[in-house]
Amino acid sequence: MVVEEFRSFSDWLLTEGALLTFVFVAAFCAVTGLLLGFLVSSFRHGPGEAFYAVSQTVFQAVPDAFGMKFRRIWAIGRLAMKENFRLFLVTLIIFVTSLAVAGWFIGGGGKYPERSYVSFLFFAAQILISIFAVLVSAFSLPNDILSKTIYTVVTKPVRASEVVLGRFVGFAVLGTVLLTFVGALSYVFMVRGINHTHELSEEITADKWLPIVDGFTPDGRRPFDPRAVFESTVLTTRNNDHVHRIAIVVLDDGTFDVVADETAGHTHSVEVVETDPETQRPKVVSFGPPRGNLRARQPIYSTPRGDLPALSLTDENGALNNGVNVGEIWDYHKYIQGGTQATATFRFSGITPQRFANTDSVNVDLNLAVFRTHIGDLRRRIEAEIELRNVVDVAETETAQVKSVKIPFETEEFKVQTLTIPRKLKNGTIRTVGQPDQVNQEFDFFEDIVPNGELDLVVRCIDQKQYLGVARASIYFHAGDSSFGWNYLRGFLGIWAQMLAIIALSVALSTFLKGPVVLIGSVGVIVFGYSAKFILFVADSVIGGDRLADVWGGGPTEALYRLVTQMNLQHPLPIGLGSDIIEFVDAKVLLPGMKSLSFAVPRFENFNLANYLAYGYAIDNHMLMINLTTAFAFAVGMLIIGYFCFKTREIAAA
Repeated sequence: MVVEEFRSFSDWLLTEGALLTFVFVAAFCAVTGLLLGFLVSSFRHGPGEAFYAVSQTVFQAVPDAFGMKFRRIWAIGRLAMKENFRLFLVTLIIFVTSLAVAGWFIGGGGKYPERSYVSFLFFAAQILISIFAVLVSAFSLPNDILSKTIYTVVTKPVRASEVVLGRFVGFAVLGTVLLTFVGALSYVFMVRGINHTHELSEEITADKWLPIVDGFTPDGRRPFDPRAVFESTVLTTRNNDHVHRIAIVVLDDGTFDVVADETAGHTHSVEVVETDPETQRPKVVSFGPPRGNLRARQPIYSTPRGDLPALSLTDENGALNNGVNVGEIWDYHKYIQGGTQATATFRFSGITPQRFANTDSVNVDLNLAVFRTHIGDLRRRIEAEIELRNVVDVAETETAQVKSVKIPFETEEFKVQTLTIPRKLKNGTIRTVGQPDQVNQEFDFFEDIVPNGELDLVVRCIDQKQYLGVARASIYFHAGDSSFGWNYLRGFLGIWAQMLAIIALSVALSTFLKGPVVLIGSVGVIVFGYSAKFILFVADSVIGGDRLADVWGGGPTEALYRLVTQMNLQHPLPIGLGSDIIEFVDAKVLLPGMKSLSFAVPRFENFNLANYLAYGYAIDNHMLMINLTTAFAFAVGMLIIGYFCFKTREIAAA
């Protein structure tokens, strides 16, 4: 999984200006609403009466807010749920039917089947819940107004705020119940689909256990486990479109055990059923359920330290640089050259024993990229090493002292590789300025390497003319695993937040528009929210005059002109008054307006947290808080707008 944003809730709210943006948007909407209401009322009743009507509507909002009763709100909400219960059942039946059909196609054919399950289930849930949220809230209030049944409500001692909030509460409760059923059914469907076991394809005779000599079997295969002393040529039966290899390994206490390799993102526990009496090697084994495919890793990523970045790179001479360009279009990974002084330094903070589930050892997960300039030995992977260094405050010591330990490893591409670092480290080095190095030292990881919770992790590529690709999320400390079920629930909280935002939007629009128009408007706003990031990118490029290759074609008007005339995107517009008008409309009217509106609409793509679950990472608390805060703030704003629109409509009707 690619992680590009490492922001905390406080940074998002204050440093990145989310709070300031909300205040600005709220103030702009308030002023615009007052002016628009005054103009509309002026055309109907004249300026004097308009000022009185607008003032009365505004000042009545405070007693309406404090005079709301939960009993009346819940009564309206319960009525809204009863009116849409049939749609609730239809939506649930559609989802159950889609699960039945999906079971034929989402098998174990992929390398990581849990990713297919999670991606499909979250996509289906998000689309289905979004459609349900729009349909239930777009037609309810307009139909009541059209049939005039709304007047049987407003003539009762029911406030306009209670009508709007009651509709929202009713739709939100009904959608929450639906989402609960969808989430529970999805979880059962996924667990049952992934759960499987294997059997041996045949009995393992003595000649089918190949010894490991110099790191390879006699037939030239590399063992999947570095602890292996024998590996079997007998594979498991094929299930979920994959098989497993098995090997005999030596444990730390000197005993032997049988293990299965990691395939399709999981492994299985192995139990010996029958042993060969002559060789004492297993003949028949049984396999348990899959392990390791439904995880929720808790990563500790590198962080900036003062003026130093979270990740810095050096070139082959040890000078700071931005990495080597190996010709890849995707520049997420930065490459360091092997066999030189080139390094990548990750700076960590908060590495304390309290954050780790097991303090006897610490796990470091690696997800590195590799670029080969020559094939080399096909049986061998690229060799590299990490060096752990403690962080010394030079201002507090007479001579800077660094304690470090080098740990060699071989890279494993396209998978998360785990290095287990024991708490008691040997063969360490103490470097002191002006003194010879002290080698072969023994360190305690928490007491000597990270006594203050800070640590520098340095990565080198050992193989010459080979390159190692790193990014900030490529190396992290694995603090432990949280519950996958709880993580799954947190993922559905993102969909729930999106549902609340959509319901509030549709309810607000339904207070002054007809049902079909509300449906089209809600879908348009949702599409705009999904495209907001791209709109910002295009606007900054066109308005700033920086025509990047990705946005050739200009703004909306220029793009429409090129589409109609079938003009090449990179061909300049013809010189003339028409081109000047097109560029003026795009750069001065449309794009600035669209850019401003993009800050008032949630980024709906951020509500989908499926990638965290699919790739086995715990959903970040800050990301979840940002999503929930965004949804609640947007919902509150839309409900306030809906209240004033409904209140104005009620006055006009009277």
